[in-house]
Amino acid sequence: MLDSLFLAKLVLSFFAGGIIISGSIWLGEKLGPKWAGLLIGLPTTSAVGLFFIGFTEGPKIASQAAQISPYVSAICFFYLLGFIALYQKWKKLISSIAIALGFWFLAAASLVYLNANQIWIGAGICFTTILIVIWIMRKVPNKIAIEKASKTEIVYRMVFAGTIIALAVILARYTGPLWGGVFGTFPAAYTSTMYLVTKKHGIEFTQSIVKNIPLGAAGLLAYVLMVHYMYPIYGIWIGTILAYGITLLLVGILSQIMKTKWFT
Repeated sequence: MLDSLFLAKLVLSFFAGGIIISGSIWLGEKLGPKWAGLLIGLPTTSAVGLFFIGFTEGPKIASQAAQISPYVSAICFFYLLGFIALYQKWKKLISSIAIALGFWFLAAASLVYLNANQIWIGAGICFTTILIVIWIMRKVPNKIAIEKASKTEIVYRMVFAGTIIALAVILARYTGPLWGGVFGTFPAAYTSTMYLVTKKHGIEFTQSIVKNIPLGAAGLLAYVLMVHYMYPIYGIWIGTILAYGITLLLVGILSQIMKTKWFT
């Protein structure tokens, strides 16, 4: 049974997570694929998920959950590349997402089975994966979205992402911090974006977004590292502010990199 306090926190995590993620996608869609990729790659799902894991289970549990996040972030990139490859081959949107998510889940379960909690090894793997994706997608042109998301689509994104955040909080409480970290880094924003953007704008615009996601994901990597070390020392409130402040500083630097010829 869920006690009333935990249920209240769960409802709060659902709405906060959903609003933050859907708002980031909406803003990125208005500003173009460069900023869409940057905002979607930022620590939205993980930031809200880890915060509410810390809010419900304590900062030490959230710090432990952050240990697996870099590993899961790395396989999220392969999920994106896998989806693009599958869709280009079959032209079946839901099937491509489902199969790519299936491989993501198997890889994530393997990480939990192997007790992948060496955060710096995971950070090295994630950073290497970021460089690989940047290289693979370097020649993809940036496309501009003609249509904007409808109110229904924005609500769908909010419900989908909020559900994943709430699930992460529940799993952290009943299945341990590693699974909480896995579902806290679940590609909720990626999945809702890939489905809605591909359906509305086509795979070309989706590729443009994926091309720019690694820049935001570098901020995500910095964020989970900061959470791991700052939460046990400063608690979830100050720790979150400090972690996100450092992340935004890094993103500010990356936004300048986005202006170079490499990303035009």
